[in-house]
Amino acid sequence: MKNLRFDDLPDYLTINELKQYLRIGANRAYELANRKGFPYLRNGNRKLFPKAQVKEWLDREVEQGRLPKKLRAI
Repeated sequence: MKNLRFDDLPDYLTINELKQYLRIGANRAYELANRKGFPYLRNGNRKLFPKAQVKEWLDREVEQGRLPKKLRAI
């Protein structure tokens, strides 16, 4: 699995890019993507994740201690 740096990522992430960036498995990526309040845009049947909003969401969840247990190691 290739490690992706935040600056190297496209502005809108696919689920695969999201899981690679966060270094999590597919199940955890889908769990996160379906979590209420997680930022995404619909492109037909696909979800795309604005990377800046994803980073802000993660930072906010970590700061408030609300990140799911399975994702706390990120």
